[in-house]
Parts: sequence; structure tokens; C-alpha cells
Amino acid sequence: MGKEGRLSPGTELPAWETVISAARQRRYLLSAEVDPTRYGKIADVSILGTDCFLSLRKARIRIDRQVHLEQTLHQHGPVRIDEKLEIKGNVEAVDETPVGAKTTAEFEFLRDDGSVAVSATTVTLESDPGKRSGVGGGGDPRSGFDLLSQKLLMPTKVQAYTEELGNRIHFDPAYAVRYGLRAPLASGLMALTWAIEAISDSGVPHSFELSARFPAPFYWDDGVDVMVDKATGNKSSKRIRCVASTGAFACEATIQAAPEGLSHPAASGTPEFASPTLSPSNPLAIVLDPANWWRSRPKRFTALAQTPLTTMQSGLFSPPKDGPSRTP
Repeated sequence: MGKEGRLSPGTELPAWETVISAARQRRYLLSAEVDPTRYGKIADVSILGTDCFLSLRKARIRIDRQVHLEQTLHQHGPVRIDEKLEIKGNVEAVDETPVGAKTTAEFEFLRDDGSVAVSATTVTLESDPGKRSGVGGGGDPRSGFDLLSQKLLMPTKVQAYTEELGNRIHFDPAYAVRYGLRAPLASGLMALTWAIEAISDSGVPHSFELSARFPAPFYWDDGVDVMVDKATGNKSSKRIRCVASTGAFACEATIQAAPEGLSHPAASGTPEFASPTLSPSNPLAIVLDPANWWRSRPKRFTALAQTPLTTMQSGLFSPPKDGPSRTP
């Protein structure tokens, strides 16, 4: 361990065991507006991105002070639902920059026989979350890209996706405002879930490499356009961009599928999952308008996003039982 709360290059992270259960996968996919039946008995390994951060937390790193810059995932072979994996990680590099320490951590997810199912790299910057509140660069991030899908985030969805982390920046409005943010942030890892969805229309790739960078954050009530590069739209390699309704260029991801074949055929016809419709019994559901879909959220949702923290700490908005990351 180097400075307080900071790891040194070469540090081995605590080894531990994880599993993507059917219930866990369903929660993540529903939160990201992905059909939870899409992959059958095959696990969506974007969920393991959360486990990379949990490894850092187990090493007593304050993940609420780590800005996510980059993430890679390499699936060497399909992971099945309920398959136990051992996580081993180490700190590859810590580079001092004018705005904070940039940490690169590498991980392996091992099967019972010792083979590597998934390898990953997480790059973070030790900084205040509000330091990256811009739009991610000049120009139109949609230029040269076709619309692939549209996602509408909500506080309940973002909390469900991020609840294991216990990072208050994702569910505590007062904490977000403290760092100059207008609302809690969504997790950049959601973009990895969308990238895997984008390449699995004909089935889940047997193996693939996914790399992503996160130029700017997006918020828990944003609409997100998931875009695909026109030059890669019909290929096994896709370049994906996630652009928030505010224009923020939130993520760019490249996913390259290997030619070994498919792990699970994609469902044909109308999927079982569909976005819910607005009704008196389901006031948080959204009716999407094709032209102005992200503007069509009901007024009650806008009011909910502004609900005081004391109210939100009960019911759906309670922090995880193991407690969130704490401030000094």
C-alpha cells in the first residue's frame, strides 16, 4: 500500500469467489433495459465489471473517489449461469497525473479447473466525480453512427444496476450535489451491457474482446442513444457509442467477436421483455415517443428525481445492507 487509500504497483488484490446467478443477471439486464431471457443459460460477463470494482473495495480503496476511465473484458469462452469463478487481481500501474493518480488493475476470473474464463482491465482516476461533468469533447458524437437502440434511465434502474457497489454517487442526490453534479450518475458499465447486446443479435459470441472508454458521465435520469459505427454495423466487430440526451458523449466501446461460433442462439420473434407502459398502477413506467422519446417521461418521474434524500432513503432507494462507501 502506498499513500493512504492508494495501492502500489505490484500489489495483489484479495482473491475471492463470485457467481452470476440467474437472479443477479436478471436484475442487471432489466435495469439496463435488455431482455433478461436473451442469453438463456449463458452469463453476461459485463456484470463482472462490477466485480472488478468490488475487488478494489475489498482492498480498502474508496471507489467513490475513483473516476472510471477505461474498461476491457476478454471472454475466452462462455460462462454459464451459476458457474463459480475465482477472481484474482493485481495493480499493474499507478501513474501520477496533474489531476490525480491513474491506476490500472488487471483481473482474471478462473474456472474450477484453473483455466481463465474472463480477463479484465480497469483504469481509474483518483479524483472527485464532478471533475468529469463535461460533454466529452467537441463535434457531434453521433456523426457517422446509426441509431441502434434507445435506453431510458431511471433512479430505480440505476440503483438496481449499481446496488452491489454501495457507491453513493449512484443513488444519493445530496452526495452528488456535493461534487457539483445535478443528480447521481449512472454506471459506465451499463454501456458494456449494451455493447454485448449489440453484438449478440444472432447469438452470444463464444469469445470476444471488449474495450471501452468513458469520456463523460451520464445521469440516472438521462435518455441514452446507443449508436453503431456505420462502417461496422453489419460486422462481427462493432464500434459502439453511447450518447446521452444532453449530448454528453458518455462511452465509446469496441467489441470484437471471435469466429468460433455462438454460445446460445438469440431469441427469434418478439422477445418476452418489453418496456412497460404507463398506467395508474405503474406510475414509473414510460411510454416512449419515437421522435422525442427521452422527453416523454411523466411529470411524476421528474418529481421523483427531485425527492429529498430523507424520503428516498426508505423503500426502493435504501442503500445496500452492507453500507455505502463513507465520506470522512
